[in-house]
Order: sequence, then structure tokens, then C-alpha cells
Amino acid sequence: METRAYNHYRRLPPEFVAALNEEWPADTINGLLLAARVKGWSLRTMGDALGVTGESIRLRSVKANPHYALTRMDEVPDVPAPPPLPPKVIPMSKQDIPEPEASTLRRLNDIARTVNGTATADDPRRAASVELSHRFATLLDAGYSPGRIARAAGVTRAAVMMRVRRHGYFPMWNSMTGDNYLGRAWWEEMP
Repeated sequence: METRAYNHYRRLPPEFVAALNEEWPADTINGLLLAARVKGWSLRTMGDALGVTGESIRLRSVKANPHYALTRMDEVPDVPAPPPLPPKVIPMSKQDIPEPEASTLRRLNDIARTVNGTATADDPRRAASVELSHRFATLLDAGYSPGRIARAAGVTRAAVMMRVRRHGYFPMWNSMTGDNYLGRAWWEEMP
């Protein structure tokens, strides 16, 4: 099925339209219309050029003598080839993370996952953890999906999202913004 948007480049040449509009016998015009159909011109294109419906073109071409139409094939212009399609651009989220960046993520993750409550503020492991979170957030902003980032780093998607939220690049989930996550334990508030 042809669509008008895709076939907008198919226009009957003006000289052929002028030839169809001349005072020809009906058999001649019908033969030319049938020859145009055989060459690949759509009913709608021919109808639009002549100011009639595609159905009326079909009805006229059905009446044509096929032998006469074959002898007039040289007078009908060829259908132009469609324009080349633009190259397919893969969205950033559909591409895998390049290997140099993926190996850096894996290396930083191996260091960052050892950070615990005993790591001081100037500990190099903590700096690696902050850098890993920054790289995750940068990749998310560039359009990579959390799943692709997780696959490259060797962690889960939830770990990627939790890390960027924990380090302030994205807002925390509502379930994690209560009193338990404000730096004090629940037992400190017990009477």
C-alpha cells in the first residue's frame, strides 16, 4: 500500500500531464493511462495530476486496449526512484557503553564496594565511590539506560540508581526520605 507521505517525490512530469490534457481520442488517453499504470505510476498520483479521482483513472485504464498501451510505453515517463533514506541513527540509550569506559566502571566498582562505615572522608576508596557515582550520573544524562550501565559495571540496575540517588544526582525515593534516613537511628528517638 502506498502512502502519500512516502511517495511525495512521485509527481507526473508536467509535459506528460499536458499531453494527457490535450484533445486526444479517448482510446489514446486510456492507453496512456494504462501504460502509466504498467510502468508503476499510482492511481492517486495520476488522479491528482489530472484533477480527478484515482478510481476514475482506474475505470479509464480498464477500458484501454492492452496492445495499444504496450506500443505507447515509450511515451510514458519512468517512475523516479525513491530518495535514499537517511542513515539510521542509533539512539545513545540503544548503544553499549564503550569498552574503555566499561572497564573503568568495573575497576571503580571493585574499589567502591569496599567502602563501609570505617572509611574516612579522605580515604581513596571513598573518592573512587564518589567518582563512580559521578560517572553513572554522566552516563544517565547522556541517554544510556540504567540497565546498560549496570551491565557494563557488573552491578544491578537498582544499584546504579541507588548510587546516583545516594550521592545527590537524583532525588531520593519517597520511601527513603523519612526520619530513618536523616542521619539518626530509630532507636535514638525511643523514650
